Amino acid sequence: MKMRHVGRRAGADQIGWAFLPCALGLTLSSCVSPSPATRPFAPTASAWVEARVEANTASTSQNSNAAQSAIEQAVVEQVRWLDDDDYKVREQATQKLMGLGTEALLPLEAQRRSTTLAPEAHYRVQRAMQRIAQATGVSEQEAFSKGWNLSQPKVALPDLDRAIALAPSYAEAYCNRAVVESRLKQDAKAMDDLDKAITLKSDYAEAYANRAALHYHAKHYDLAMADATKAIECKPTLAPAHNDRGCVLAATEREREAIAEFTKAIECDPNNPMVYANRATLYRERRLIDPALKDARKVVELDPKNVYGYLLLGTGYRELGLYEEAIKSLNKALELNPTSAGAYADRSLVHRAMGHFEEALKDCQQALALQPDFPAAYNNRGLLKQSQKQYPEALADFTKALELRSTFVEGYINRGNVYAAMGQLDKAIDEFTAAVTAKPTYLEGYCNRAMSHYSLQHYGAALKDCDKAIAIDPTFAVAYHNRGLIRMAQKQYDDALKDFDQALALQKHFFHAYFNRARLHADLNHHEKAVADFTAALALKPNEPIIYLNRAISYRSLEKYTEALWDVSKAIELQPGFSPLYQERGRVYAAAGQTDKALKDLSKGIELAPNDPVAYANRGMLYSATGQYDAAIHDCTKALALKPDLAKAYEYRASAYLGLKDYPKAAADLGACKKCGGQPDPKLVARIAKAMGQSD
Repeated sequence: MKMRHVGRRAGADQIGWAFLPCALGLTLSSCVSPSPATRPFAPTASAWVEARVEANTASTSQNSNAAQSAIEQAVVEQVRWLDDDDYKVREQATQKLMGLGTEALLPLEAQRRSTTLAPEAHYRVQRAMQRIAQATGVSEQEAFSKGWNLSQPKVALPDLDRAIALAPSYAEAYCNRAVVESRLKQDAKAMDDLDKAITLKSDYAEAYANRAALHYHAKHYDLAMADATKAIECKPTLAPAHNDRGCVLAATEREREAIAEFTKAIECDPNNPMVYANRATLYRERRLIDPALKDARKVVELDPKNVYGYLLLGTGYRELGLYEEAIKSLNKALELNPTSAGAYADRSLVHRAMGHFEEALKDCQQALALQPDFPAAYNNRGLLKQSQKQYPEALADFTKALELRSTFVEGYINRGNVYAAMGQLDKAIDEFTAAVTAKPTYLEGYCNRAMSHYSLQHYGAALKDCDKAIAIDPTFAVAYHNRGLIRMAQKQYDDALKDFDQALALQKHFFHAYFNRARLHADLNHHEKAVADFTAALALKPNEPIIYLNRAISYRSLEKYTEALWDVSKAIELQPGFSPLYQERGRVYAAAGQTDKALKDLSKGIELAPNDPVAYANRGMLYSATGQYDAAIHDCTKALALKPDLAKAYEYRASAYLGLKDYPKAAADLGACKKCGGQPDPKLVARIAKAMGQSD
């Protein structure tokens, strides 16, 4: 006899996500940077000084042709970036050059402005970037490629100002000065300089891209998109322009198109960590954990000091259940930036998942100490309170997060989850509706609302929400998974199986999809397939007793009692006070013919859960099977007193009455079992029918 509901009753039949808060402390960013294609000349120090001395001498002797030749020689000198060791040489050369009285060259440079740029202006721009590199401890190459991350950009302003004074038509100087001004939060000045650069050079792709970035940060998304598109028209392979378009698309909730733009940016420049971070952020939001992790690893490979990269790694590892790896990544982020509130907030989620509630609370408190108005820290503390079933406190924290940032949609989601846990499903639906109202493309809002409708058995509304999520993003695995659960409840098993398959095709490390597909296989008596899926789920979460319990049930159904006993004993080791585990081990012992051990475990199950009707029904089954009919009737009657519609209790009591030859009562219980939706053992049905016929 089988009690398949014993395994399922402890199953996970909802979405189960700990919804990602905005705890990373950073958002998608589009950054103004010096353009690689218009970098100023960087001749060697000695060649530059020699050429400038010659030019100075020639100009003072009024030999303009010689001066012209000397300046051109300087411009075409070897172009390369100096290593850090050459900084002192460069500075000594600069001082010598300045001491020669370069003002003597101004008349000549003024004459050249209309046709060509003054080499001194080139050099001033180059030296500005060199000084930034010195001030921040990076190489000059990094000063150009990562200019948006530099912490002391003001050191470059004097040289850039001088370059523009020397050559007012030098568009690149305006563009690079705009970079510095942007970092100094002088956006109006930066915008003026970029406008000037574009006026001087109408096809200046980098200037359009940088202006797009400024428009993006000002939330002028139409202007940003127009400038980024213009930049791409001027230079189709300009990675920052594709990145800018991706940021605008993400900000306007067109995430799939944004991912495509970030991918184009990476194709144009595969060595920019910022773009990988942006794409990883969107992959993470779509729950595409594998590609998100791949991009996060690329971020820290390209930039080992990138804090956000380690935060992304921590998030990905946490969602895969790789908690130790997640802790290592977040500790690295804190090593790089000890004041990162986002790192503390994210680490609190990992500690919570590991059951380390004290450590989780400490991290939340530290995040709030560093940033008292940090919505994600309140959100994460709310998640912690929710895990501890402190629902009023959790609701207060989620509400505080929403007060701090009204667009913090995770607050609505998590508040809805609390109401769902409290059984207030109508309120939960209201919260999820608020989330999708605030953000119409918010997939989690539709999926969680679907699960609330599912719990209320409003399957039509639940399916509609899942379909809506899939229409928004056909690659969102959770929507297929949830739709599979709904179709499973509707007994549309083939369609449910297709949905679970699709969820796993999209996200191969999807624990809930493996677990619930395994449950479906078990319900269809495909126990070999069920075992395979439960095993895959265990590979992702090896310390989940519920998986061992369900795999044990399938092993028992396959009469693999040794494997079943190992699984259920492992589950008891992980959760020793959980009654269904002892009940299942008792059933395995009973099936293996070890009656005494079976009775001991089934009685232990009742001791741990004295008001659990299934526990009494299970022991009643054993008593009936061993001829202890009165004891069986007592246990089954107790089970029915606790749950009058428990079909299996009627079935097991019918078997006991049959053993006592009380055929009318056996037939009555068999009928009651069927009325409760039960499917009694066909052999028992035949025996009772035969007995009633003989009795007549």
